[in-house]
Amino acid sequence: MRTDLASCKDRSKELVRSKLVLARSKLELVRSKLELVRSKLELVRSKLELFRSKLVLERSTS
Repeated sequence: MRTDLASCKDRSKELVRSKLVLARSKLELVRSKLELVRSKLELVRSKLELFRSKLVLERSTS
């Protein structure tokens, strides 16, 4: 009986560890996705700034 209980506790601890690893992996994935979104936003801002500059240049030459 004692070994069954110990075995059950060991499996329970391993399950908790596995869930923790999974949670950490999911958190890292979310962080990576957030960084990707930030990079895309920066790209859009840069393109908008370029467009505005071209528009100002076009107006000043016409």
